[in-house]
Amino acid sequence: MSIEYRHIKDEDFEEIAKLEAIAFYGRPREEDTALMRKNFQPEWTLAAFDDGKPVASVRTLPSVRLMHGAKTPFGLISPVTCYAAYRRQGHVAKLLVRSLELMKERGQPISGLYTPHDALYRRYGWERAEEKRSLSFDPGRLEFRTPAPRGKTRPATQDDWKTLDAIYRQHVDPLNGALIRVENWWRFFVLID
Repeated sequence: MSIEYRHIKDEDFEEIAKLEAIAFYGRPREEDTALMRKNFQPEWTLAAFDDGKPVASVRTLPSVRLMHGAKTPFGLISPVTCYAAYRRQGHVAKLLVRSLELMKERGQPISGLYTPHDALYRRYGWERAEEKRSLSFDPGRLEFRTPAPRGKTRPATQDDWKTLDAIYRQHVDPLNGALIRVENWWRFFVLID
């Protein structure tokens, strides 16, 4: 078995979408390929190919974090995928190492691996640096800080990302380490249609 490690090409998106869906216990959907093509550049995803088919992949989104008031280039790694038959053979490790090398070449001094599997990546030197929190509340108890005109609400769409980003930035700009969400982050990870 000869494994080739390289960036994906446009024609690989369908197989990458299938790999990601299966790796995360989902079923491949036709629309996943179109979403990927629309939101991700092929050079953001490295993959291990066996006989021309991707068997493991690592995507690194170019992003920015606020560090002491400065915008610092940041490599956002997610997802990391591998078919079960190819696990524990070093493919993911090679892809992660190459991803870090590429981030260094691109001038991205910091990176973050977004995973629900801390223990799995801890043995490779990764450690949790932040946490995700969910809040639950009774919407009827919310009040505006300042009086606001009455209006309507509607579900946000992918085209609303700039408006939501402006609200988000008002909150995170004074924070150290905050992720500046790029358009692709809003469209693919937050505002999925």
